[in-house]
Amino acid sequence: MIPDLPLPLEALRVTDSDLRWTVAEMVLRGVTWRQVEMALAIQDGRARLDPLAATLPGGRVTLRGAADVTTDPPTVQVAAQGSGLDLDALLGAFGVARRPSGRLDLNADLRGQGRGLRAVAAGSHGFLHLGLAEVRLPPGLLPAQLAQGVPLPVDNLTISGARAQFAVEAGIARTQVLDIATNLGRVTGEGTISLRDESLAIRLDTDLRLPIPGVPQGLRIRAPVPLTGTLGAPRLDWSRAEGSAAGAVAGEVLERSVPREFQAPAQELLRGLFGRGR
Repeated sequence: MIPDLPLPLEALRVTDSDLRWTVAEMVLRGVTWRQVEMALAIQDGRARLDPLAATLPGGRVTLRGAADVTTDPPTVQVAAQGSGLDLDALLGAFGVARRPSGRLDLNADLRGQGRGLRAVAAGSHGFLHLGLAEVRLPPGLLPAQLAQGVPLPVDNLTISGARAQFAVEAGIARTQVLDIATNLGRVTGEGTISLRDESLAIRLDTDLRLPIPGVPQGLRIRAPVPLTGTLGAPRLDWSRAEGSAAGAVAGEVLERSVPREFQAPAQELLRGLFGRGR
């Protein structure tokens, strides 16, 4: 997910510049940017971009950055802000075919050292705050690894609101807030994301109500579930959920309350979630 791209920092050694642009409208790789503002100053191997702001399809985004090649390795800092961004319009403008709808709030400020993007991320410091509202996911968007064979209704998942705040130190992003409200219930969590190798080590505390044929109120699941894998291949490990005892309790409830013709799919879901059933 974090490409190993070299950063064109050596150009800062050969030029001193003070550039200011104001552009009403420009098209860059097929994407229309409006009300573009840019101020870039370069002197003695140090550069400051403050700001680069533009109205993109989906909303206005502001970037600020700095770079210093007088340090070894070079130092890079990037900040980004956007409020109420339209996900469907923004991602569609950059050619993403299957994309969610909804609103995104973004506030990030990261700094690190290196000559490539991956190296800078691996040792970065700063913060990352994300907010989501009224998000609808198209069928098949979530990675199959998240379900792990469990028949969860992820293709109809909607997110009414979500907040994720991370403090980043030495390439490790640690949760300060992780709270997601969905049509299936609420999920909170804590843990870390490594920007060094993109690995996930997060515990999600679930309070979900899963639809089951024949059970009007569905099946309520309250259990911590590990989120592991990587950013590119996340994995929910339901089998290691500490609430496995809930599987036995739920099984007893299902035996008493679910019509016989719906017992098989209900027990299949329990086996997938808890590695056991009744």
